[in-house]
Amino acid sequence: MRTIFFFRTSRLLLAWFGLLGALCSPSVHAGLPHPYFSRFPKAEKELEALLQRAQIQPLEPQPADLSLKLLDARESRLYNVARHRGQLIVLSRWATWCSACKAELPSKLAMHKQLQDTRLALIGVSEEDRETVRTYEQKAAERYPISLLDSSGIVQKFFPSSGLPTTILIDAWGWVVGMRVGGLAWDSTDTLALMRYLLSMRPAQPLRDQAPAPQAEFTRRWRVRIGQTFAVPVTLRWNGEADKYARIAFRLPQDPAFSNEGLETSGITSNDQGNQRTYTLKLKLLRTGRFELKPLLLNYWLKDYDQHFQADLGSLTAQASALAPLHTVPPWTLWTSLAAVLAFLLFLGFAIQRSSQRDQNDHNATPPPRKKA
Repeated sequence: MRTIFFFRTSRLLLAWFGLLGALCSPSVHAGLPHPYFSRFPKAEKELEALLQRAQIQPLEPQPADLSLKLLDARESRLYNVARHRGQLIVLSRWATWCSACKAELPSKLAMHKQLQDTRLALIGVSEEDRETVRTYEQKAAERYPISLLDSSGIVQKFFPSSGLPTTILIDAWGWVVGMRVGGLAWDSTDTLALMRYLLSMRPAQPLRDQAPAPQAEFTRRWRVRIGQTFAVPVTLRWNGEADKYARIAFRLPQDPAFSNEGLETSGITSNDQGNQRTYTLKLKLLRTGRFELKPLLLNYWLKDYDQHFQADLGSLTAQASALAPLHTVPPWTLWTSLAAVLAFLLFLGFAIQRSSQRDQNDHNATPPPRKKA
């Protein structure tokens, strides 16, 4: 019985410490100033008035995610939206089954034709499969000049609305300034005046080529406690001047499982290997389970240029439970404790075995009782 108890206890303890080892093992902005409106606040007020007259909702300007590569619905190849950097982009989410999307498209095409400006890009994005969109466009009388596919629904995560059609306006600096949910007469006098105003504003020094992004390093897998804020340090490194980048900001997708609790920034340190700065993203998981935050986008501006760029940093995966996370415990502490427990169990087993042998020897050495005469 003692031997059976010993092995059962050992197996339970080993299983528990194995689970502990799995938990402890190391795992593999808002408020930014617009480059133009921050210098000319009256221009932003004029734009807001034009948006309201055109029945388009004014938005607090924020950088658009032009680095996302979508699939061209007609040529079955990746299409880089960033090629339209420096242009006025009218980007719409639509679907072949959406009657409002079909009804407003002729007015968008009429607006595009009346303006006759090569700096205006009219783009339609559908989340349907390529065959469905191609079949529809082959029979339809009107179609978007640029038709893209987003079957994974990445673009929707950055739209303030999930309704169709939804259209956002992206100015020449690459910032979202307005949104329209539902159909609209895009060739109206007020809308044409708005478009001409946006086309008249251009960056003083357009930068056409892709600027190198800083290298980013951060832990991509986390075990956290549900409802508890956890900090994700992101270290950025780059070569050249310490003030090479005028501004840097992170853009996180909208995900109901995550809550963005803020951002902290350290100073810039420079040495022979280059420059380094650490940003700490503060996140919170609101649900139990494993969730992936994707894509994490980095917006950055070069010094002396108004134009900004984006870099896709990949994804971050977090698993939340009701228990406190144990990933902060040093691994050597776990293995030292495990070794000590195993040594104790071996000593205990050896002691039990010696005790059993001693009891057996005492039993064999005891003389049989004498029979009474």
